[in-house]
Formats: sequence, structure tokens, C-alpha cells
Amino acid sequence: MRGTAWRIWRALLRDRLVYMLAYAALAVTLVAVLALRLADAGQPIDWRIAGYMLLLTVVFLTVALAIDHFRRLAFERRVRELRQTPPAGPEKVLSLPEPDFSDQLVYRELLFAQYHAHVSGMAEARQRAERRHLFTQQWVHQMKTPVSVIDLLTQQSGGLPSLEEARETLRSIREENGRIEEGLETVLYQARLDQFDRDLRLESVSLRETARAVVNRHKHAMLRASVYPQLEGEDLLATTDAKWLAFMIGQLISNAIKYSRAKPGAKRLLVAVAAVQGGCELCVADEGVGIAEEDLPRVAEPFFTGRNGRMGGESTGMGLYLVQETCALLGHRLAIESQAGAGTTVRIFFRR
Repeated sequence: MRGTAWRIWRALLRDRLVYMLAYAALAVTLVAVLALRLADAGQPIDWRIAGYMLLLTVVFLTVALAIDHFRRLAFERRVRELRQTPPAGPEKVLSLPEPDFSDQLVYRELLFAQYHAHVSGMAEARQRAERRHLFTQQWVHQMKTPVSVIDLLTQQSGGLPSLEEARETLRSIREENGRIEEGLETVLYQARLDQFDRDLRLESVSLRETARAVVNRHKHAMLRASVYPQLEGEDLLATTDAKWLAFMIGQLISNAIKYSRAKPGAKRLLVAVAAVQGGCELCVADEGVGIAEEDLPRVAEPFFTGRNGRMGGESTGMGLYLVQETCALLGHRLAIESQAGAGTTVRIFFRR
């Protein structure tokens, strides 16, 4: 305890040194002014009175410093008792005693701000971990279907009577394998979102050529679903990440195929690039089943499948969520329009 008191006293003297010197200079100045006034009046100065004034000055200063010292000592004692009391987690910050000085108040507010930022960060990290865990569970469950289909097709392949049936079996296996590949890509990109900056490379990217490459990658799935792509617009450049852009377009096209498959007849899939005020946009418009009006405000929420997802049973509710999150991290803007039974239009806006 004595060591703590002496340490606080020395720190107080060091912190108040400038004020003590100013106080002493003021006292000496007052005595000097008094001496000069008495000299001008032809009267001798009584040095006992001057010494008494200086002594009172020292006493007042010492009392003020002592009061300051004991206030700081009481605060230090409360902090030490808090430090020795469990728990030792960051929530201890909330139990800090009320400060007696403005500098203590500033540090207390700073610690509170850091604590709340820590709590917010931990809550966000837990939410991300829960989303990742739930998404992985759903993905594993969905991947059972294509794996089972491939296994069944391979078992039946030995008894195929014709070459045409064999080709049809291979096409089916390729389609199911594509679903597995697409699911793996989604899981990998979902994991990369947590460390987005490490996997980011901004450059001028051709929107039309990127869209064309993604469309070609999905051409077999489109044919199976009677979806016919149409690529329109200029070959515009946008500052973005080519890999993440291809992932977003792939998610949009995959959704368009998924929700056009149930609709009979040929369906058009429009992928258009256009210059707009302040930049350019990439538009993906399908003629699928569309989105119910009540579901539209929530389609970009994680794990929200809506009416279509519940009917089809193939949706994870993460596709548009990942697209929206990626757009936000890249500084792009996402807009979704849809009419039930008529199709869905998704636009990505790129700033100039």
C-alpha cells in the first residue's frame, strides 16, 4: 500500500510540476510587486510578512496536492481491488469505478468503446461461424442427391442395351457431377468471404467476356433445362475482381436455370451489359417462375429459400446472399426485380 501511495504521489508531482512552478512564480511575483510598491512609498518591507505569505502559498499548494493525491489513491485502490476480483475477461471493463478526473474519464470511455467493439466483433464472428456451419450441413445434405444418382447410374450402366442409352447415362452423370462442382465452388467462396482482402485483386475486367465464359460453363445445364442464353450489350470494362465477378454471375445463372427448369417450354436467359449514368451495369434476366411478392424483400437474407425453395427442395438460400455480400465488399450495388410466373431480373451496378 505504501509503495502504491508513494508511486501515485511521485506521479502526481511529476504531472503537476508545471502548475507548481507557475504557482510559485505567481507568489514570488506578488511579493516582488508588494516590495516595489512599498519602496515607491518610501516604506521598508517587512520580510517576515513576505515570508509568511510565501509559507501560506506553500501550505495551500500542499493541501491542494494532498487532496488530489488521496482522490487518485482512492481510485487506484478501487481499480486494484477490481483487478484481483474474478472473472478476468474483458467484461471487467464494465465494473471500472466512476472517474474523479477528466483524463480518467477519457480512458474509461475509450475502454468502454473498445469493449463494445470487441463484443460486437465476437457476436459477428459467432454469427459467421453459425452460418458457415449451417450452410455446410445443408450443402452436405444436398450433395447426397447427386452422389446417389451417380452411384445408381453407374450400377445400371452395365446393363444398358444401346449406345444411345449409354450416352444418356453419361450426360446424366455429367449433369450431377456439375451440381457437385457448383456446390463445392459455392462452399469455397463462402469460406473466402471471411478473409476477403486476402483473395482480392482489383483490375479492369471485361463484363461481356466474363459473362460469356460463365455462360459457356453452364451450357449443358441450360440445354437440359431448355434455357437459351442471349448475350447483349457493349464490351464495357469495370474495376472489379475477375474471379469474384465470375462467381457472382455463375450464382445468378445457376439460380436462373434452377428456377426455369420447372417451367415448361423454351425459356430465354438474357445477359446484358450496358452503360448507365455513373458507370455500367450487368443484367441477368430469366423467364423462370419468378419470386413471390412477399418473398422479394428477403431473398438476399442468408438461408431464406422462400416459396420456390420450399417447393423445389434444392435451394440453400445462400446464392443471392453471397452475391449481395460480395457486391458490398467490392463496392458494387445489387438490385433485384421479379414477378411471380414471369421471371426475375438481377442487376449489378459498377461505379465508373
